[in-house]
Amino acid sequence: KHFDPSKVVITGNPIRTFTLPPTAEARERLGLDPARPTLLSLGGSLGALRINEALEAQLEAIIESGVQLIWQCGKRYHAALAARVPQHPQIKLMPFIEDMAAAYAAADLIISRAGGSTISELIALEKPSVLVPSPNVSEDHQTKNALSLSEKGAARLVKDVEAYTELVPVALDILRNPEILAQLQSGIAAMEKHDAAREIVDEIMKHLK
Repeated sequence: KHFDPSKVVITGNPIRTFTLPPTAEARERLGLDPARPTLLSLGGSLGALRINEALEAQLEAIIESGVQLIWQCGKRYHAALAARVPQHPQIKLMPFIEDMAAAYAAADLIISRAGGSTISELIALEKPSVLVPSPNVSEDHQTKNALSLSEKGAARLVKDVEAYTELVPVALDILRNPEILAQLQSGIAAMEKHDAAREIVDEIMKHLK
């Protein structure tokens, strides 16, 4: 709204490119059971405190459900969590994820904040998600990002203030119900996709000629 529309080109966000391995292979690469439903939690390089608190509080429910968790907790929270969270074959706690292709491929469902790059990757990879927008961002843009998916049936939105009690139950309910997971999968697959990097380069080259 602050720019002349005639001088604006909407391309979407350029993202990393991934070649995803088969799901079973990806889970084995991460030391997981290839047959178990798998939840991936992304908190960014620094981690997301509210997401970490929600997962830790309901870790027993996750284990009892049979779900395995790839938990990227962020480097500033890892040491404290590693000291408190018991080692379990269904739980992979790590400060960051080096093999993101395997992590994405292994996951049936992803928990994440709702930054622009993450949203673009979820759309490109057609991954169902539960989004917890950070309230500590300018103009509440993460909520707007999350709504752009949830209103189209492409993701679920859990408010940050409700995450402690609601996040894990929502995620487990989706994983227990194949029809709900399939609806989210269909919704994210239907989202419009952009080859943003190519569009940006093409636009630059157009003006350089």
